Amino acid sequence: MDIIPKYNLPQFIDFLTKYKFPDFKSKHTATAAMSYYLYAYHQFFSHTNNYVVFFKKRNPSHDQIMSSLRISWSYAFGMYVHLRTAMDSLHIMRQMILDTTPVDRYYQQNIKRICDIANDMVKHPTFKYGLISEACEPQALEMNGEIDIVNWSENGQYTGKESINPSKDFDCVHDYMEYLGNRLLN
Repeated sequence: MDIIPKYNLPQFIDFLTKYKFPDFKSKHTATAAMSYYLYAYHQFFSHTNNYVVFFKKRNPSHDQIMSSLRISWSYAFGMYVHLRTAMDSLHIMRQMILDTTPVDRYYQQNIKRICDIANDMVKHPTFKYGLISEACEPQALEMNGEIDIVNWSENGQYTGKESINPSKDFDCVHDYMEYLGNRLLN
């Protein structure tokens, strides 16, 4: 499957092909960021395709609903893990090429938020044994692909709900990689 043109990374690819990397490791790390972006793209595309199909079903059974929800959540969670790895790779690559120019505040805040989703909701969604902790659980899938996440306190009390938007977050990472590729090459 080819990537939808909207999600291509022409500026980042230009950076990968034209930048004078100081060594193989830094170029490989930049290439790894691109690879994990593409892995995330396929998870994102599958999430989107699954929820579109899900909302077209007429009178699905409870089991069909739960299956479709879990499939969508799984794809979205996989996307966040791959996006976090792509962002980690870019952070390491920037250190390797000695890029100390601050990142635009908008991207800095949103990339941190996206990585926090991967770390806190996807990687560590449950209580920790012997430690004060919280847990979270996906509860709903909106028609636009947003996922509602319910949070539980240490004593099992509902502490609130937040929504994650895989589409918006994927777009943010796409734009960040284009911004970074352009900034580092010019």
